[in-house]
Amino acid sequence: MAAAMALHVRRHGFNRPISPLQVVLIFVIVVDTASFFLLHLPLILDEVTQLSLAAAFSVIALVMIASGLKAALTDASHPDVPWKWGKGSFDDLGKTELPLCHTCHVRQEFRTEHCNSCNRCVAGFDHHCIWLNNCIGGANYGSFWTAMVSATLFLVIMCVSGIVLIVVVIMYGKPKELLLPALSFLLLLNIALLVPIFTLLIFHLALVNNRLTTLEYIMAHLDYDRALDGGKNPPLRPDGTHFRPFPRCVDWVVFRPRRRRKVHPALRPGKIAPAPPQPQPSPKVQEKSPPTETIAAPPEEGCPTPTTTWQGTTEDASQSYTLHFKGNFALT
Repeated sequence: MAAAMALHVRRHGFNRPISPLQVVLIFVIVVDTASFFLLHLPLILDEVTQLSLAAAFSVIALVMIASGLKAALTDASHPDVPWKWGKGSFDDLGKTELPLCHTCHVRQEFRTEHCNSCNRCVAGFDHHCIWLNNCIGGANYGSFWTAMVSATLFLVIMCVSGIVLIVVVIMYGKPKELLLPALSFLLLLNIALLVPIFTLLIFHLALVNNRLTTLEYIMAHLDYDRALDGGKNPPLRPDGTHFRPFPRCVDWVVFRPRRRRKVHPALRPGKIAPAPPQPQPSPKVQEKSPPTETIAAPPEEGCPTPTTTWQGTTEDASQSYTLHFKGNFALT
C-alpha cells in the first residue's frame, strides 16, 4: 500500500510533473548569469570595479543557486509518512485526539497540513512554492529564506548595472543598434522579476513579525472578509488582538483574488457608527385656552378711578387679588 501510494507523491521539486514556472526560473538564471559575464562586465572599463562586481555577483549567484536547490530537493514531508519510516502514526494511541490524514496515515500536529499539489502531509507547512515546485515547510523554510534574499540581491545588481550601462551606451557607445535592445530587454525582464520577489521578501518579513505562516494568514484574511461582510468584529489572534491584513501592496503576491466589499461603518478604522434615529413624538392637538375678559375694578367713593385693569378669566376674577395704584393705598 505504501509503495503504491508513493508513486503518486511528489517528494521534492524535481519529481514529475515539472512546473512551467520552474523552467522559466532556470532559464532566467542562466540568461542573467551569461549576460552579466559576457555583456555587462566587458563594458566596465575600470578594472577594480570590474573585479569587485564580478566577485560579489559570483558569491550571490552561488548562494542563490545552492539554497534554491536545497529548498527544492528537500523532502519536507511529515516524519511519520510511510515512505520515510515504512509506517505511519495511524495506530499511535498517544495522539488519538489529533486529526488523522487518511491519505498519509499520520496524525496532523500543529501546522501539519496535507498539500494537494504534492499529495503528502508537510510538517510546519507554510505554502507550496510554484517556482521551486516543492512545499515549503519546517525542513526547508530556512533555505527558502536564503534563496529569497540572495535572489533579491542578484536582481538588484542586474537592474542597477543594466541602468548604468544603458546610460553609458547612449552617451558614449558606438554600436547602439545591438547593445540598446539587448540591455533594455534584460533590464525589463529583471525589473519584472524583482518586483514580485522583493514583495515576497517583505511579505515573509511581516509573517515572521506576526508569527504566522502563509496558510494561516490566508485563512485569517478569509475570516476577516467574512466578518466584514456580516457586520461582525474581526477575528481574534492568539494574543487577543484583532487580526488586521497587510497592505495590498504587500500581500498581493499570494495571488488571492479580492472583490469590493461593503464595510460595516462600525468596523471602519477611525470611523464611528452613526447613532440610530430617535422616534419622533406624535404631534398633539393643543387645547385652546378660554378667552380672556377685561374686568374693571369697582371704584369707591372718594377714590380716583383706577387706571389698571385685570386681565384674566372669569374664574380668576372671583378670587381675591390686590392691585397697587399711585398713592398710599391698595385695593383688595
